[in-house]
Amino acid sequence: MSALALGDLVAQNIAGQYAAQRVIDKLPGTFDADLLYAQVVAIVALDEPERLRSFCRQIQKALERTP
Repeated sequence: MSALALGDLVAQNIAGQYAAQRVIDKLPGTFDADLLYAQVVAIVALDEPERLRSFCRQIQKALERTP
């Protein structure tokens, strides 16, 4: 794996975490019923699997923390 490829994976991972956090922050008071769906569709369209994995992982962690 080249340094560029590793750097791309790291960038995708961080971008996925930030995208998830933006959704998590909006969920408690949002009126957009399709917020999560729209974000997943947007990430899938980027064709960056690490970003999608990271996004889903952050959402899952947030759900696990919810009492």
